[in-house]
Amino acid sequence: MGSVDRSLSYHELNVLTKEKVVPQDLCLLAGRQFQISEYGILGYAMKSAQTVSQALLLASKYHQTAAPLLNVNFAVKDDLYEVVLENASLLDDSVFFLLVEELMATFPRVVYQLTGEEILAEKIELSYADTGHWQSYQKVFSCLPSFDAPRCIFAFSLQALDLPMLAKDYNMLKLLDRRCQDLLDFSDRAQGLSHNVTRLLLQQLTSVNSANDICSLLNISERTLRRHLAKENTSFQALLDDVRQRFAEDCLRTTTLSVQEVAELVGYTEASNFRRAFHRWTSRTPDNFRMCAQPDQRYAAALDQ
Repeated sequence: MGSVDRSLSYHELNVLTKEKVVPQDLCLLAGRQFQISEYGILGYAMKSAQTVSQALLLASKYHQTAAPLLNVNFAVKDDLYEVVLENASLLDDSVFFLLVEELMATFPRVVYQLTGEEILAEKIELSYADTGHWQSYQKVFSCLPSFDAPRCIFAFSLQALDLPMLAKDYNMLKLLDRRCQDLLDFSDRAQGLSHNVTRLLLQQLTSVNSANDICSLLNISERTLRRHLAKENTSFQALLDDVRQRFAEDCLRTTTLSVQEVAELVGYTEASNFRRAFHRWTSRTPDNFRMCAQPDQRYAAALDQ
């Protein structure tokens, strides 16, 4: 089994590792296959940042939109930048260490995807007992961890903070920063199934855009999804269209992204399909919408001066 099956919960994975159905280091090794897009909208915001430091500030502010089971803090100590992971959800230790191993293993890969530079851990401390697969830690991090530590810490050189992003884009960053804040605010007040579905769509619109995707994440059947959303006077398609429309309009209004790029951001692989959908939502083409929005944009820019 080469990667984590996302249809399984970490509790289920814990049972499978204890029964030796899957390797005990599965989550650790799976983290090396991580893609920044799996962070959802936060991942795209981090890609648009100017430097690693700015990307980490975004992660510090909005990590609950991507990894809500863990509490993530950042600190500077002894010329090292520390990422501190804490058990915010009071998970069993065996489940907690699966989460920690997978998340820590993503860190070097995330930095490489963002900057094109290899950044290795200078120090790894873990708050649980030795897991028995130190060779895998050596393979993933080129650094052996200290077990039974007070906290879980992944630390790297402060010099890495100044590395520039490969895809930095100030306008896109502003847009996605707003969307991350919207998602964080929405999560705090979310109630009912329709709100949970909307939250998931806001979080991962590029990869979660079908009823089947949502049902897998919520561990319910499509029939149950339809029935409960009908009780709330809505449907999956209505929620999906609403999120896509609002995000697309914001992109067209505030960025210079091409129609194809906007289409991909809201979950369409073909710009032609996006154009048809956008016309159905607004009775306008994306190009016409952008053209009409430009005077408002110039007026708003003048007010900012």
